[in-house]
Amino acid sequence: MRGELPITPFKGGIEKAIKSKTKVGSLHYIAFWKGLRSEDLRIDTESEILMQCTRTGVEVHYTSDTNRLLIVADEEGAAA
Repeated sequence: MRGELPITPFKGGIEKAIKSKTKVGSLHYIAFWKGLRSEDLRIDTESEILMQCTRTGVEVHYTSDTNRLLIVADEEGAAA
């Protein structure tokens, strides 16, 4: 309820601040997050949703574009 974006089974939660200050997440995360907050689960799947975690300051762009999500996952895997 404080605007934090906790870790869930879906891509989009923030555990700690990151250098880039931006991240890409899945709309599945938004639906799960809204459910936890007992909010209306309607989501416009044609547009991106931008949210900022109040705890870490990281800005997350939530999208249904699976190609974009996969590219980011590949980049994160290469960095590890």
